[in-house]
Amino acid sequence: MTLDERQDYPYSWTPDSKAVFFASDRDGPSHIFKQAIDQTQPELVLGGNDNLWIARLTPDGSALLYVVAPQEGDLSRNVRIMRVPLAGGPSQFVLQAPMMWNHQCARLPSTLCIYSRTVQNQESFFSFDPLNGTGKLLATVEGGPFNWTLSPDGSTSLQ
Repeated sequence: MTLDERQDYPYSWTPDSKAVFFASDRDGPSHIFKQAIDQTQPELVLGGNDNLWIARLTPDGSALLYVVAPQEGDLSRNVRIMRVPLAGGPSQFVLQAPMMWNHQCARLPSTLCIYSRTVQNQESFFSFDPLNGTGKLLATVEGGPFNWTLSPDGSTSLQ
């Protein structure tokens, strides 16, 4: 959809399917943009000094969850998931975990949200609440990190 040679990574459609959210390095660090299907230029949604990735909708489609990558040299390797309402407003902290690799939510009526993290050749999958971040370990598998996605109804994870 974009008409340039940038590093653009699409992640999620808007609830009305008229625009896509993507991460891009077009203005320096990776930021979150929205590109309408009938427009030639994207709109900056989230910027700043941090690298922002993996913009995905909450199950009800009311907010965007995104990842804030750790700063270079941060030995904790903590990755944060933040939430910003699509209707506007400030970003809010959801959760933080070291070596987080991916996250995604199913669509209503399912409320399942999952993130994964890879440590010492094991990828662990955790459920989480997109409002308060609480959750539990679902499974751990050898290998990783895996490029996985969650089915829309939350019944299947594909690798």
